[in-house]
Amino acid sequence: MHIADGFLEAPVIITTAVVSAGLVTAVAKKTPPKELASPMVGASAAFVLAAQMVNFPVASSVSGHIIGGVLVAVLLGWRVSVLVLTSVIVIQSLVFQDGGVAALGANILNLGIVGPGLGYLLFRTVRGNAAHDWTLRSSVAAFLGGWTASVVAALMAAVQLWLSGQADLKTIVLLMFGVHALIGVAEGMATVLIARFLNHHHQKCSTYSQVPGGEFS
Repeated sequence: MHIADGFLEAPVIITTAVVSAGLVTAVAKKTPPKELASPMVGASAAFVLAAQMVNFPVASSVSGHIIGGVLVAVLLGWRVSVLVLTSVIVIQSLVFQDGGVAALGANILNLGIVGPGLGYLLFRTVRGNAAHDWTLRSSVAAFLGGWTASVVAALMAAVQLWLSGQADLKTIVLLMFGVHALIGVAEGMATVLIARFLNHHHQKCSTYSQVPGGEFS
């Protein structure tokens, strides 16, 4: 649901840019360098970049796609997820013209911070204390987290377009929700399958190796 240039009014552009810049800066300052040193960070960024390049047209100003933010947060933590998604969104805008430069603040806020943030919060809440055991409850939590991230990000984009006078609020909200409720199913399933596979792979490797390393979060 990248928003292109020319669809957001100046107040929305400025507000979202300031909020996103402030939040990303705060997250970066609180993220220890060792959390970014894992090869999984680069692999996650590559996966998200590839996944988000597959777009489904929604309207003239936006497109729908898998976000991948909750998956990264499940694997590496929410702070790393914010930094990975921000990097991917900037690259998409500057290199592939997928999402506007002026709309970077809005796209980062929607796709990189709030949508995945709420999805990951729901994941943690539903999963409970079973942090290192991938159970049926963990799968349900991951699915709901991925679905929520997709829908929340889409609804935020809808409100921003409405505030910019691009669409009637009811019309754009219903359109975005309807499309992204379906895309969210794919998002949720991808989050479950990939996170579950990597969790099982991590546990299997741990059985045969005593080399200390970071925990699967």
